[in-house]
Amino acid sequence: MNASLAQLPDQTLGPFLEWLSQRRLQLGKDYQHRVQKELAAQQRTELTRRALLATVLGLYDEALNQLAPFCPSSENSPPTLVKSPLTDTVLAGFRGLNSGLLVTALGHNAGSCALSNFPLEHQPDPDYVSVINADLASAWRDFAVSVNARLCGHSNPVSMATPDR
Repeated sequence: MNASLAQLPDQTLGPFLEWLSQRRLQLGKDYQHRVQKELAAQQRTELTRRALLATVLGLYDEALNQLAPFCPSSENSPPTLVKSPLTDTVLAGFRGLNSGLLVTALGHNAGSCALSNFPLEHQPDPDYVSVINADLASAWRDFAVSVNARLCGHSNPVSMATPDR
């Protein structure tokens, strides 16, 4: 492949990747804000799970909106691509996000006086962490499919709504 073509996705997506880099820095605070909202609403059951999933889904929705300028319109012609050449570059910007946010969240919870009254949230057991990881992985798969679909000009096949679990 020609060197200029290999660099095209990064150059094309520069504004998106910069936005994502800045947005990732805010995720820990977003999580803490969601925890506070859950506590204020007296929603204490599976608080960590819900707050993490809501934080990630919120970011994914924002990211899909930020990608709009890079997505071809499907109004004029039917989409033909199976995988956009931009998909890998977009998804690479999210590498390690879920696992890093989970570590940040668990660290926050362990040091939180407010959560010390809720042992499962303060120091989650491995089974609970496994359930959280499964939710985050599922959200990631849906997001990855949605990113590619949008970049290929397909309508978004996945709803990013927060599950009621």
